[in-house]
Amino acid sequence: MILSKKLYLKRGFFQGLWISFRYLLTVFVTFFKSRKEFVADTSRKVGLPILTTKNDGDLQCNACGLCIGHCPTNALDLKSSGEDTVDDFKLDILKCVLCSLCQDVCPIDAIRMSHDAPHANHAEGSWIIDAKEMSKNKVISRLA
Repeated sequence: MILSKKLYLKRGFFQGLWISFRYLLTVFVTFFKSRKEFVADTSRKVGLPILTTKNDGDLQCNACGLCIGHCPTNALDLKSSGEDTVDDFKLDILKCVLCSLCQDVCPIDAIRMSHDAPHANHAEGSWIIDAKEMSKNKVISRLA
């Protein structure tokens, strides 16, 4: 009886050690696998809004004002002289929180979120972007 108890204690000790080692190994493997998932994904990066153009180079925007009405920080400013013409379109980078609500509410795909992030600068006037600068990449609208 005593001999079987000694064998049981030895076997139980090593079995418990093996179970602990396997658990520790799975924790390390899980930790290092999950670290790879936190690599920056540039395909989902959201940058500043840009204005799209038609095939002839004019702005796609028809001055409906939906983007301005839905902007939570009032970062957009639009001035138009009549129907379907945009005189001035400005974006205040300091106010923009890159929420992409302007892109979501635009019915004619006139404004899109780019992958360009704002660059650091200390000049006060350079934080406001006009329509010419917002459409300098000549992104053609999908609905043009």
